[in-house]
Amino acid sequence: MAEGLDLPASKISRLMDSTTNGSSGIKSEPHVKQEDSSSPTSSSAHPVSSALTALLRLVHEAVADPAVTPAHTFAIRFLEQCVRHGRSAAAAVQGGSGGRHLLQQHLRVETVLLLVRAAPRMFSVGLVTQLFDHLSPLGRRDMARVLCQLKSATQDEEAAEGKDKKKDLKS
Repeated sequence: MAEGLDLPASKISRLMDSTTNGSSGIKSEPHVKQEDSSSPTSSSAHPVSSALTALLRLVHEAVADPAVTPAHTFAIRFLEQCVRHGRSAAAAVQGGSGGRHLLQQHLRVETVLLLVRAAPRMFSVGLVTQLFDHLSPLGRRDMARVLCQLKSATQDEEAAEGKDKKKDLKS
């Protein structure tokens, strides 16, 4: 399928070379051979995939700080929108996972764990379950890790709030 997408681009580049240099299509063949020798997995072949990888790498670096910042809020809202878009795309194409499939390929579980530790109240069980692939053992394992972290962080936060309320009542 990717070869079919590369073919028109090579034809267009040959056409552009022949019109700008005034040369025939035969002389532009070495240019086409250079394109064919390049790796098919270059970043120009999948710009959305490489952009998403770079974005999620930046998000991971931004949320490494345990204090809740606007970067944490952005990251969580971004994940919510990806899940929402994936759900609507899956409804449009039966059996598809929409935008979630692309997110699942690039999202590091460590990023989600950092976000859950920092802001557990911004997550729901539904959001966590939709972030991971239920069909693969690795996806189920990562989902279980995040759900356990969410439960633990939520309980810790509730316990801390309970202690604060008791202190306020005693005062």
